[in-house]
Amino acid sequence: MYPQSLCHTCRHRREIRNARGSTFWLCGLSRENPAYEKYPLQPVRVCNGYQSVDKTRGKNE
Repeated sequence: MYPQSLCHTCRHRREIRNARGSTFWLCGLSRENPAYEKYPLQPVRVCNGYQSVDKTRGKNE
């Protein structure tokens, strides 16, 4: 897991686990916008589409 990655707290991410136990972060924005990678390389430190799950936080915090 990558707690230092923005993906960890982004409302657009989905956690995907395979049969071998590996975890991947699927970016929900990639479905509508090809500028976003489906499975971004981790850790992601800057992302224009980031929206915190905790709405009290600001962008890219």
